[in-house]
Amino acid sequence: MIRTIKYKVEVLFPSTKNPKVVEVIKVPVAFNEDFGEDEITSDGWDLIEQTRAKYLKRFSSQDVKKLRKKLGLGQKEMARLLGLGDKTVARWESTRESPSRVICVLLHALRDGRIDINYLHSLKSKAPK
Repeated sequence: MIRTIKYKVEVLFPSTKNPKVVEVIKVPVAFNEDFGEDEITSDGWDLIEQTRAKYLKRFSSQDVKKLRKKLGLGQKEMARLLGLGDKTVARWESTRESPSRVICVLLHALRDGRIDINYLHSLKSKAPK
């Protein structure tokens, strides 16, 4: 029998010397009573990733998806607009990869209205072929 329980998990902020706890969150864990094993659920991993992204000023998979939808773009369209490979945004949204710090700066600027999507489209159309 598998039941979901919540464990308190300390989210650490990376440091060269001593990592420090920045937040304690309750993470859902699937506990298999037959085998006495537990495993963090996909929702649990998403929560951990979202918390880490918040403190690292990064974009989590949910943040990327929310921004892409706000801009009215498909995954491939957003990737091409940012000058990236067609499947890059899909990998970000599936949490297999995260945007680089440089791309995060651009995503923050788009989200916060500092850069207009039309400006990016205009750069794309001016690019040499």
